[in-house]
Amino acid sequence: MNFKKLNISVPEGAYNSYMHLQVYKDSLLYGINPASPYTIAVFNLKLQRFERNIPLESHLFKEKPGAFYVHQPDSIFITGTNYPTVQIVSGQGNIINKFNLRDLGLNKECVLPALFHYTSPYYDPAHKQLFLTMLPLDWDQLGANSRNFTQAVFDLSTKKMIAEFAPIQGTNRGVLPYDLNIPYRLVEGETIYISYPTKEVIEIYDRNTFVKKSEKRLISDDDIALIEPLSANKAQDEQELWNYRITVPFYEPIFYHSDSRCFSRIWHHPQELKPDGRTLNDGSDRVATLFIYDSNFNILKKQKFTNGLYGVRRAVPLSEGVLFAPHEKYWISEDSLSLRFIFHL
Repeated sequence: MNFKKLNISVPEGAYNSYMHLQVYKDSLLYGINPASPYTIAVFNLKLQRFERNIPLESHLFKEKPGAFYVHQPDSIFITGTNYPTVQIVSGQGNIINKFNLRDLGLNKECVLPALFHYTSPYYDPAHKQLFLTMLPLDWDQLGANSRNFTQAVFDLSTKKMIAEFAPIQGTNRGVLPYDLNIPYRLVEGETIYISYPTKEVIEIYDRNTFVKKSEKRLISDDDIALIEPLSANKAQDEQELWNYRITVPFYEPIFYHSDSRCFSRIWHHPQELKPDGRTLNDGSDRVATLFIYDSNFNILKKQKFTNGLYGVRRAVPLSEGVLFAPHEKYWISEDSLSLRFIFHL
């Protein structure tokens, strides 16, 4: 395995782990920890050091930041969860612009998912368009034929919403947990790729018309199991829902690596609920496989990670690799950044 190990010290006032992450130009790592939602930490991966904290004025936000996108170090888009607003802040944390999405044409009730970095907004400067992922309030009650769209596009030059696409995954056979309903979006060149946590099939959309052109089933491995949704009755039980979430397999987003000119996708294998028969699985031994594809999504190679080395949803794409953190059981210490491996493709 072609690894580079990082060892970045975390000073007082910063955290060693972050839920919302982005690497800007393979160099600067930005992160928000839920324990300090009004602070964006910045680390320099090349120099392997902590750079600074970007403080956000909490009284200027209706709610705590849910997700963010670094367009440039001095232009960071921030969304919440329950309010349809977008703020753009400078590298010092000052608000330099803000938008109420209802003023731009949003006319439905929805939430902006805010669990992990894959729900982040995306800004295309060439078209001056902002992409956002949204979920309807009744997302868990929608069937497979729902026409509730999860992707919205706003033209920031005309101040109008110009497109909605990619229906919610939905199912008529049961319920999927919140995060397994959220589609992944990748805008690359003239194409938009939509993938889902529980589907091998990806959807391919035209970048300019937002019309679906095709679907493609990514053959990943012979032993990949398809996920069965949870029954509606069991989904009402929080413990049943958690047990289900522990055991089921799922995909991470499609990543594109511009320097390597290839795509990648991570699959987290299923695991037992109680390996020892008594204790809930903590995921420290979970197996994950990284698949690497060419431009036509043919498999170039794959790499299996065992013993929790590839921590669940702690993977961030780079131009020629993936930055990731192992399961917390294998962290060096709380004084060292958990994101400490770069896997070169």
